[in-house]
Amino acid sequence: MRITAITDEISQDLGVALDVLKEYGATSCELRNVYGVYIVDADDALLARVETDLATAEMTVDCLDTPLFKCNLDAVGTSDAAGATHNAAERTLSDQWPLLDRCIELAIRFKTPSMRVFAFWRKGDLTADRRVAIIEILAKAAAIAGASGITLLLENEHACLLGTAVETADVVRAIGSPWLKMVWDPGNAMMLGERVLPDGYDACKDVAVHIHLKDVAANADGTLVWACIGSGNGEYPVLFQTLKADGYSGSIALETHWKSLDNNPETASRTCLAVMQQLAG
Repeated sequence: MRITAITDEISQDLGVALDVLKEYGATSCELRNVYGVYIVDADDALLARVETDLATAEMTVDCLDTPLFKCNLDAVGTSDAAGATHNAAERTLSDQWPLLDRCIELAIRFKTPSMRVFAFWRKGDLTADRRVAIIEILAKAAAIAGASGITLLLENEHACLLGTAVETADVVRAIGSPWLKMVWDPGNAMMLGERVLPDGYDACKDVAVHIHLKDVAANADGTLVWACIGSGNGEYPVLFQTLKADGYSGSIALETHWKSLDNNPETASRTCLAVMQQLAG
């Protein structure tokens, strides 16, 4: 397994983030925001700067973290975002197809074999009709990406219609495309009440090829909040042991969201990366 991180969880300064990752033995990264701009909205000058930073650090890109399909599926609810957008521009469903083309161009440019996508804001229930619509749209998108040799990685996101490992893996298997796999985010699923072990892992281990890691704990009043890796309910020591025993060879990318006491994302990320490094052993 490879330990890495979404770079803007460490710093918006890509050079700084890559230097930190190298300290923890990483040789690859994930790109989302760079220098305050979502990568899909970066102009050519900024993209060239990213390429220079990557070359200087001798780092590759495991996954392009796009905001694809983080939008409304239908007219349920308002047009407002139902969750975190991480600086992405709000887009409609019809906007997703030119965005997909843009993301494929970027994946090719950064020589990454995969890019992360979502399954629409969680406004209303995951009805049978919505599940069918999601399958049709994602199957079409996977075919388009696959024609360029790019695999879509569908992430379970608690603010989206596919929020748990059970929901997300079920759709990936239903589509059955070699160009659609899963990013498993156990922290997101915990926000919807799904246990990491055995429920989440058993549900998705056959289709998950990439992992995003954050931890979740409960406040005194029961409110769920982000926590330092290893200090929440993630059961991560056992998860890492299980992944090693099962021969997992993909990336485990930190996406901590947790705020350290000094409110410094680099401090929080360093703390979490140290724990992950120890668990990966």
